[in-house]
Amino acid sequence: MIRQTANIITLSRLAAAGVLLFLTPFTPEFYAAYLWCGVSDMIDGTIARKTHSESRLGEKLDSAADVVFLIVCAVKLIPFLRLPVWLWIWIALIAAGKTAPLLLCAAHGSPQMVPHTIANKLTGFLLFLLPLLMRTVPVTVLASIAAASATMAAVQDAILFWRGSREGR
Repeated sequence: MIRQTANIITLSRLAAAGVLLFLTPFTPEFYAAYLWCGVSDMIDGTIARKTHSESRLGEKLDSAADVVFLIVCAVKLIPFLRLPVWLWIWIALIAAGKTAPLLLCAAHGSPQMVPHTIANKLTGFLLFLLPLLMRTVPVTVLASIAAASATMAAVQDAILFWRGSREGR
């Protein structure tokens, strides 16, 4: 059972993300489920490493939980974001830039996962803070900071994918 603890925590993040779909944003219940998603994301990998139970399955579950959480948050929170058009365009370009290398790798038969780089972790943390702070800090400021970090992460991802694909030839 100890060897599965990290995967159970990751699965609980998937469940909590599903629960978020049915909660009203910015309510105590929403914040409780939201915070569990963030905390569980921080501790599952640490527990897996400490118990020497890292696995390819755990890595895939973690990435899937991250994607589900991101999609659920987008669905629930985008209606509350009042951002200028230029910032929406920037966000769309980042999304395209982060998705394109993954799709290219998958099309060539070598599916890749999003690298767990410091830039990606920082971006994830900044995005995680957004709903927690958007009632006290202007959302355009928060989103711009997160977008700048995401831009750096997307560039780094593209370089890593490009290097990886060249080394694989």
